[in-house]
Amino acid sequence: MKKLALVVFLALFILACQKQGQYQYVETKDGRDFFLNSGEGKVVYVDKSNRIIDYVDLSLSLDEVARIKKEKALNDSSQKYRSFNESQIAGTDYSAEIRTRFYSDRLLYKVTVSPYREDLNRNSSNISFQFTDVAGFTLESVEPKGWTRIVDDNGTPVALETNGRIPMTLENYLEIASRGLLWREWKK
Repeated sequence: MKKLALVVFLALFILACQKQGQYQYVETKDGRDFFLNSGEGKVVYVDKSNRIIDYVDLSLSLDEVARIKKEKALNDSSQKYRSFNESQIAGTDYSAEIRTRFYSDRLLYKVTVSPYREDLNRNSSNISFQFTDVAGFTLESVEPKGWTRIVDDNGTPVALETNGRIPMTLENYLEIASRGLLWREWKK
């Protein structure tokens, strides 16, 4: 149903543009077909199914186009979540995985530590982590609170997990190159 609505919309759009004489259809050999409005300096790129791929306003300056493309690239990359590979916590037989996402000037994080044992539960308040840039400088340190036990289908605890958010700029989020797990002395 959605595909049909999109096809109908595009067909009507194309007909309206051709009727008004505003847009001229240009077919290229490399497959980058487009509609050109030379009066307003606008280009609408379409694929072979006439789906809109991109829209370019040629009346903008090159600096403005570059700024818009950079903003779009930053926004696109910020929408993806990042998962740092599961790694061993030094001096223990525990491993941890950290997943992050940027949303509304905040870094959202989720940390999972496994395997679950009671000493892990007792020492969860000793676990912290930090995000660093490519030069190894710390961008942010986090001491998570409120760990939750994750259970399997039989109700047996298998891991501890926490999540939270911290204020962060998009620029700092995109600079994160690695994370480090820190902990204080384990209680026996």
